[in-house]
Amino acid sequence: MLRNSGTDTHVNREVYDFVRDKINNLSNDAFTLAKIRNGVNMEPGIIPDIREHTVMDASNWDNRENKPTPEDWATYVAITLFAEHSRNRSNVYEEGVTLGMAAGRLRRSNKDNIGYPAVNVFDAVLRAIGIKLLSRYSCNLVGHMRTAGEGLDYPLSATDLLAFQLDKCKPNNKIQTRWMIESITNKTNILID
Repeated sequence: MLRNSGTDTHVNREVYDFVRDKINNLSNDAFTLAKIRNGVNMEPGIIPDIREHTVMDASNWDNRENKPTPEDWATYVAITLFAEHSRNRSNVYEEGVTLGMAAGRLRRSNKDNIGYPAVNVFDAVLRAIGIKLLSRYSCNLVGHMRTAGEGLDYPLSATDLLAFQLDKCKPNNKIQTRWMIESITNKTNILID
């Protein structure tokens, strides 16, 4: 259980559990991870071969008339980012590390001069409006994380991605603001029950 001081944020348990279970099953499946990487920066459901690994209601996908739900986007982006992060790396999952905390670590460590370009990418993440842009910039940040050997809590990231989409405060999204604070303090206030 992750608990820190400050205003508490609860995670969406269904999204969290789905992503946690998927990445546990995919961690040693290089073939499937490679297929999932083909879906990076694409819309959920576009590639039928990866639906079962990336969206919660994959079996009913073809019968749906509407666009992907915020939950679809959250799980899809988190799992495709995990697949991209896992390229030639193991142990990319680090419990309790949010996107903000990981970006702060990159900035502070400056391994192989990765810190400065990563700061620019993280600034783009903080300014992104909409899940498509956030996904693209987050993928770039994950590339820097892979190079520096930093980890990320992907189930937690999925719940952040969902909350990002549901937050109507644009452009000052609460999730992006929290990530900025976490990048400085290296602490989070998320509760996982």
